[in-house]
Amino acid sequence: MPAPPFLTRVKLRNYRSIASCDVELGPLAILVGPNGSGKSNFLDALRFTYLALRRPLDEVLRERGGMREVLRRSGDPITSLEVSLNFALPGDAGEGRYGFELTTRKGGGVTVSKEVCEVRYSGAADRTFSFVAEEGDVVTSNLNSRLPRVFPDRLALVSASSLEEFRPVYDALAEMHFYRFTPGTLRACLKSGVSGQTAQHQ
Repeated sequence: MPAPPFLTRVKLRNYRSIASCDVELGPLAILVGPNGSGKSNFLDALRFTYLALRRPLDEVLRERGGMREVLRRSGDPITSLEVSLNFALPGDAGEGRYGFELTTRKGGGVTVSKEVCEVRYSGAADRTFSFVAEEGDVVTSNLNSRLPRVFPDRLALVSASSLEEFRPVYDALAEMHFYRFTPGTLRACLKSGVSGQTAQHQ
C-alpha cells in the first residue's frame, strides 16, 4: 500500500473565487475544470499558507493586492477567509490538522482571528499535541510548557515552531514546493526537439 500523501485534505472558505470547498487528496491529485473555475486559486491558497509561515503576513497580502483582493467578491461584504489542511508527516511520523482564519479589522489591517494546530505522532498514543490561538492569545493548549508569545498579525505556528512538538509540522508546511507548467513553454520544448526528460527541468 502506498505511503499516504503529505496533504490529505484541503478545506477553503472565501479564498478569492472559491466560496467553499472540501477536497480529499490522494497520492496523485489532478485538478480539472474550465478556465475561471478556481484551480489556480486552490493552489494559490496552499502557496499563501507556505509564504505566510515564512514571511510577514501583511507582506504576503500586499503581493496579492491586499486582503480585499484575496477575499471572495460577493454582493454581501465578506470580511474573513479560512484555510484548513489535514496532513501526514513525512515517513509516517504522524498526522494532524492545521488551519487559520484571517479577518479584516474595522479600523484597517488584518488579524489572525483563529488558528488551530493538532498533531498526533505515530507509535505513542499519548503523543498528541494541540493549541488554539485567537487574536494573538493562546486560548487552549495541552502542552506542559507555555507556547511562546503569539501576535494577532502573525501565524502562531511560526512561534510554536520553536517547540519540538510543533517543529515537524512547521517544517513540513513551510517546505512545500510549487511548480507551474506553462503549456506554451512545454510546446516550445517539444518543437525544438528537447527530450521529455530534459523538458521537465526547464
